[in-house]
Amino acid sequence: MRIEIRIPPHPLTVESTWRGLSRIGQPSTTTRDGAVWLAMNVADTPASLDEALEVLVRLNELLMRAWQRQGRVVPSVYDLAVLQGFRYKPEPPGREWWQTFVDNMATNEGDCEDIACHQAAYYRVNGLPADAATKKTGRRIYHAITRHVGGQIEDPSLPLGLAEWRTRRWRNRRCQPRRAAST
Repeated sequence: MRIEIRIPPHPLTVESTWRGLSRIGQPSTTTRDGAVWLAMNVADTPASLDEALEVLVRLNELLMRAWQRQGRVVPSVYDLAVLQGFRYKPEPPGREWWQTFVDNMATNEGDCEDIACHQAAYYRVNGLPADAATKKTGRRIYHAITRHVGGQIEDPSLPLGLAEWRTRRWRNRRCQPRRAAST
């Protein structure tokens, strides 16, 4: 699976990110605004996906700490939902662009790994140990959640629209006209 993460331009971020993450991925392109895309080829296994999620959590941590040093308030995903209307939105099939918390704030939407990694980093910068992890939900389908010390699981995507999206998808499938049996 190919995963791409947009790293927003910040002097501290790019340098420290490459030092810590160069074994996992390589920068693929730089955008006009100075952002860099990190591309990773990740095996479709829970352990590999968990390691990739940790990359995004650590990147979010770096960005959040830089924001705090500038005197800016770092919002949780729940704060964003209340203040800006942030919502869960799945990516189109076949696309895996992982967003940092800065992109979450800019787009006002994210899918499960964007939300889980944002929330795990938020907890870490506020002194609470947490990480993002994968949960298998289908044959080759995984869902990202936030995991706390002691094994407590939090799924921040659910209250931000995932539950509603799943219900709509289920209803749409049930309401589809059945095909007549061919004779």
